[in-house]
Amino acid sequence: MDANEGDEPVEEGFKDWDWARCEMANGDTTVVYDVRPQIGPNRIIAQRFTRSGNHTPFTAPKRHTMPASGWRIARGMCNDVNEPPTIVSTLEDTPFYARSLLRTTLLGEEVTAMHESLDIPRLVSLPVRLMLPWRMPRRA
Repeated sequence: MDANEGDEPVEEGFKDWDWARCEMANGDTTVVYDVRPQIGPNRIIAQRFTRSGNHTPFTAPKRHTMPASGWRIARGMCNDVNEPPTIVSTLEDTPFYARSLLRTTLLGEEVTAMHESLDIPRLVSLPVRLMLPWRMPRRA
C-alpha cells in the first residue's frame, strides 16, 4: 500500500514535490525526492539502494522542467544531460497529481523512471476536496 504519514497535514509543510524511482542496470534502485517546503529552501534527497537494503546518498544532477500534465501540473526531474527527461507515458493525471514513466539519465545510466508530481495547494483546494469522493480515471 502506498501511503504518506507525518506529524502535520501535508499542506502545512510543503508546496509541492516531484519524486522518482529508477532501477539501475545492476539491480540497485535510485530514489530522488525534490521537495519545495512552505518555509525554507528547496531540498533534494537522492539515495541509491542496493538489493540488500544498504543505501548511499548521491548528488542529484540539475533539475529540468518538463511539460505540464493535462491538468497543468508542473513536472520536473533531474537528468545528467543538459535537457529534460522524456515523458514516455502519463499513467495518472488528476487536478492535483500526475504519475508518469520517464526516460532519463541518472548516475551515467539511461534509465526508466516512475515519476510523480504533487501540487499541494490544488490538493487542499475546495473544488478538489469536493471531487475526492469520486475516483479519478486511470490509464493502463
